Amino acid sequence: MQLKTILLCLLLSPLCLCTQLPDNTSQQYAVRYVKDHWFMQNGENFNVIDTDIEWLEAIYYEQPQALQHYISELLFGRAATDFDSIYSAFRANYGQIVTGQLKTLPDDRRFCYVTIAAKVKAYSPDKWICYEINYTAKPEALSPVKAKAGRKFVVYDVGQKQVLNIEDILKSRIISSGSADPEFLDMLYAPIADKDFGEWLSTDIAGVWFENGGKTVALHVTCYTDRTTLDYDTRLPYKDVRYLLTKAGRRLVEKEAAKPTPQYVSPPATWNGDPVYKTADEMPLFKGGQEGLKDYLARSYSPAQMQGGRVMVSFVVDKEGWTKDVRVLNPVSPETDRQAVSIVKGMPQFTPGNINGNPVCVRIYGPIRFKLAAIQ
Repeated sequence: MQLKTILLCLLLSPLCLCTQLPDNTSQQYAVRYVKDHWFMQNGENFNVIDTDIEWLEAIYYEQPQALQHYISELLFGRAATDFDSIYSAFRANYGQIVTGQLKTLPDDRRFCYVTIAAKVKAYSPDKWICYEINYTAKPEALSPVKAKAGRKFVVYDVGQKQVLNIEDILKSRIISSGSADPEFLDMLYAPIADKDFGEWLSTDIAGVWFENGGKTVALHVTCYTDRTTLDYDTRLPYKDVRYLLTKAGRRLVEKEAAKPTPQYVSPPATWNGDPVYKTADEMPLFKGGQEGLKDYLARSYSPAQMQGGRVMVSFVVDKEGWTKDVRVLNPVSPETDRQAVSIVKGMPQFTPGNINGNPVCVRIYGPIRFKLAAIQ
């Protein structure tokens, strides 16, 4: 017996005539998914930029400003809460997007390759959310861009409104001094092959976070040997490693979440300068109607490792009918959430919504349901 993940349906807002209203829906939880690939020219120099950012805009009805500041400073060099502004400024630093054919063959030595990513590792939306943040800049010999590389794992404490690093959660000295339980060390190093363990020089625990509602503690481990560097994640029962956690780490799991004072964080009122409506005279229409939508969803690929569940999404159908500004509002798991976003981003062009016969931007809300079905 095997398990296969099957996408069931996406229910859109009613496709009917209705009163036009701007969108001011409050967001309890909202992650915006931004993924771009740019080829930029800055004078004689060229930059290839890849971004994969899951930007948290609301959690437990509040804007996580401390986390937004931390991520934006790490990736963009300046603390900010307005993602669009800081993202635009970041791109401008690398020149103009190349859209046509170059007049001359570029010099490979003047290239720089930049990758930035901030991705959700796990969450308990009323208590914490964990991120892995990566940033690299690899300049060739004549590029003026400075080389840069780094990776961070952080946990945002929703109740305390603060960002926690590994030293805030894990008593690393107990591990590095060899004072941890032998059983813990056996589990920690279990993924290392015997041949590599024999050449082991040192270990660095770069990240710690919680999964399964706090029942599991996950660690990102880097082991250095004579021949190679080994990176892996390992997961251990919370009860077995509780003694290695700081007071702040234990509080995240064991203390009951405080009831929030909602700030009613709303999605942006505009997209590319145009108002975004929640309803319109005529709502956006998927080409082929509901039958076309069912056919598209039936053909959508769903990785087998995903969890079943209901992911609530929102997205803007712009004035040309394309899906933009995709967000997850009710998560299931990071992998399942990303698959729901991928399905929405891959949708073919809609017939756009309109007001008084003019196309407008409309935000759509609806669940994407994934069901685990047993197959022979």
